[in-house]
Amino acid sequence: MAPSPSGVSPAEVRSALRAVLRAVDRHLTPVSGNQQWRKEVLARFRAPASTTEEQSSASASASASSGASPAPSGIPTWARPIAPSGSAPTPAQAIVMAREWAALAENIAKHKELLLSYNIGLDVDERTKKMIEATARRVGFALPDAPVKPRGPRGGQGSAQG
Repeated sequence: MAPSPSGVSPAEVRSALRAVLRAVDRHLTPVSGNQQWRKEVLARFRAPASTTEEQSSASASASASSGASPAPSGIPTWARPIAPSGSAPTPAQAIVMAREWAALAENIAKHKELLLSYNIGLDVDERTKKMIEATARRVGFALPDAPVKPRGPRGGQGSAQG
């Protein structure tokens, strides 16, 4: 499989598309039940690359005529910005952006899962109770489901008069 004139092989494009679709299917579609994100990704990957290349070459010629200097040749391609301001990314840059977005979506989901596993959203008392219950279950005990009674004004069970 030889790379296309844009420098991106069809296998690289398929790989990036699959990664993005996997991220969309795992993290966006189940949440909303909406297939719009998947359709948008497919539409962007199926868009003809010639329009992107024409836009980037037109913006490159415009920046050259305005006196803007091109990117220094000493900087490796992977370390350069995705696309100069006001220009469309090249196909290779678009593939890099797609892979980075898929990795970002996966990492956000992992981070959210970790936060939930550490019970960050619960108050301290509730978190402590959950941790004690989990420890008790691990050693084979089951804590009784006793409702917590609200304390009276003096910290006791209420007034002794009655």
